[in-house]
Amino acid sequence: MDDDPQLALELDVCRAYQIPHSTFLAWSKDDRDKAIWQYVRDRTRCRSCGTRPDEWSAEHGGHQHAYTAAVARCRGCEVLEAERDRIKDKPLGGGTYVRLERRD
Repeated sequence: MDDDPQLALELDVCRAYQIPHSTFLAWSKDDRDKAIWQYVRDRTRCRSCGTRPDEWSAEHGGHQHAYTAAVARCRGCEVLEAERDRIKDKPLGGGTYVRLERRD
């Protein structure tokens, strides 16, 4: 199976959609092609800003000023950052992280 790049791609798509490969194969060819296209397209997104190179390239239908930067504030991120600052000098050990939990 390691020598089959198409199968590897299909299995990556199945992992992304959290479906068995047999379910994926039951889809129409058009639906499978679209799912693979979307998966490959999403993999080109920048992990930091979320844009794709084509969006910035006039040669690929984009524009060099496709986006503008905007300042935003997220209360959740603010709470996380405050808690990280509060515990940063405490000996908590490796693998410790801060997460948000909904109050009941």
